[in-house]
Amino acid sequence: MINLYFSVHSNYKIMKRLSSIFSLGLVLLVISCGGGESAGIIYFDSAKTKKWKETIQLEGGIQQVIHYYESGKKRKEVHFSGPKLHGKYGTWYESGQVEAEKEYKDGFKEGLHKAYYDNGQLSSSKGFKDGRLEGESKYYYIDGKLWLEEVYSKGELSSHKRH
Repeated sequence: MINLYFSVHSNYKIMKRLSSIFSLGLVLLVISCGGGESAGIIYFDSAKTKKWKETIQLEGGIQQVIHYYESGKKRKEVHFSGPKLHGKYGTWYESGQVEAEKEYKDGFKEGLHKAYYDNGQLSSSKGFKDGRLEGESKYYYIDGKLWLEEVYSKGELSSHKRH
């Protein structure tokens, strides 16, 4: 019985420590993505010649966070209001071609979200309102031909058509 107590007590201590480590990791992840971070630049190298991330304070309490490839080309640009995504969100392939264009409002997906193949062809186009799919969503083959159309109302699929 004593061995069982020590085993359970020891496992509890381990789980408590892991929970603390996980919580700290989650906080660091949120901070590293932006949201609540002070303005400044973080570099890939100690010589500070290659930007990795740049945080810019904009008007109205909005932060713009830009991530870069090691080559110096823009990788991702996001906007935050406090810890929440708010405003434009864009990603690029290292070639410079647009990968995705999105919009957020108070942490929720909003408006038209587009994704692109690395050849520049549109991959998908989806409408969002208050974080839920709304209106038409279209999906395309890599050659640009339409393969699926869906219509959503308040996040619920109301129709779909395969081509």
